Amino acid sequence: MRGRLIYCLYMKGLKAFLAGFIPRRVSSKLVLGFLNFFSFRIPKRLREKHYRNNLEQWSTCFTRAESGGFLEYQSLLTTLFFGNYPASYNSCEAIAVYNAEKALGKDVSFPYLLMNFENRGLALFGTFGTAPKKIVRYFTDIGEKTESLIGKAVTEEAVDALEKRFTVFVVTVYNDRTNILAMIHTMCITREETGFLVHNSGGAAEAKSSLFDALSSLGNGRALTICLIGVRERR
Repeated sequence: MRGRLIYCLYMKGLKAFLAGFIPRRVSSKLVLGFLNFFSFRIPKRLREKHYRNNLEQWSTCFTRAESGGFLEYQSLLTTLFFGNYPASYNSCEAIAVYNAEKALGKDVSFPYLLMNFENRGLALFGTFGTAPKKIVRYFTDIGEKTESLIGKAVTEEAVDALEKRFTVFVVTVYNDRTNILAMIHTMCITREETGFLVHNSGGAAEAKSSLFDALSSLGNGRALTICLIGVRERR
């Protein structure tokens, strides 16, 4: 009995160590490179099938998942398809891009955006959503200006400097800095009159006085930023 207890405690500790190894020990640049390298284009026939379905379902989904013109409730996008999964599971990067474009005053079709990223390639066919490098490439291709902070470069000083140059941001984080099993999430942050507001965060949004405060509040303070992208129109 004692030996079984020791074994269970050992396995529990080993699992916790392995779950925390990537966010603690693997560089953010390596993680971003992995997601980008293992991104694969969805076949054209499937992209077109998804697009037709998503166009048909979009009006109903938007009514459920929208608040204040932004997409806030990813979990309700169950009837949209994105790669090998429903968009409710893996579309957080596409949602962040959609919300960023809305914040910049652009008219963007979410079904088209999903198809666009399927064509660019999804990480393991959508298992890990969209690689952040694909997001940067998308903004560059449509003529937006971007600037990125990655991993340890995301310091308070660097974030404050980025805040002065941009008003719209896309952030990718580990939901829990000690547990990779809590997965990765990407959100849009906008500068509003009341402060910096995080969209599609999975909870009630509360404006923060600074961009760094907004980042620090993610996941009730347990999140760890992988990369932060500032976006604006190219001047």
